[in-house]
Amino acid sequence: MGNNGARTLGGDRSAADHAPPIQRRTQPGTSVDRPAGRGTGIRVPETDGSAVMRCRPDALELLETAEKTLADDVAPDLSNRQRYNVALIASAMRIAQRELRGGVSAWPGELAALEKLYERNRKAVPSQALDLLNRRFAADLRTGRFDTKGLDRKAAIKILQEDVLARMAEDNPHYQK
Repeated sequence: MGNNGARTLGGDRSAADHAPPIQRRTQPGTSVDRPAGRGTGIRVPETDGSAVMRCRPDALELLETAEKTLADDVAPDLSNRQRYNVALIASAMRIAQRELRGGVSAWPGELAALEKLYERNRKAVPSQALDLLNRRFAADLRTGRFDTKGLDRKAAIKILQEDVLARMAEDNPHYQK
């Protein structure tokens, strides 16, 4: 296999040599008596006191920013029909914001009210216990456990009323009880 006078692959390049040594670069404005972090433009963020490192913005802040952008910047440039759709989306985002601010429970006494009907597993954290008790409550409602008159029925009706009022307050904060 002859090359008919053609150069070999890479023949137009100089021979490989040793790579130049990597020199350690220093940050601008640093020296032995002036360590990084002071006056170098490198900022050390302050802690917020929580044990968990979270990225910013969080879900609530993202929703607030998106809702504000939709309402203030996007909606004015749209047709009436599209403005209506954007208003519905912004409303759903405000509901989600209120739910995120509210935490795991729709209303403060929810766990205590469910514990009156059922015995709580004390090993479970409150959010898990609330979820389990709500599932059990829903299953009992479906099977008709609270259909007969009695103390359990009154407690179930009270739980349902409080839950509906709390959810209405989340969905429409201008709702009057």
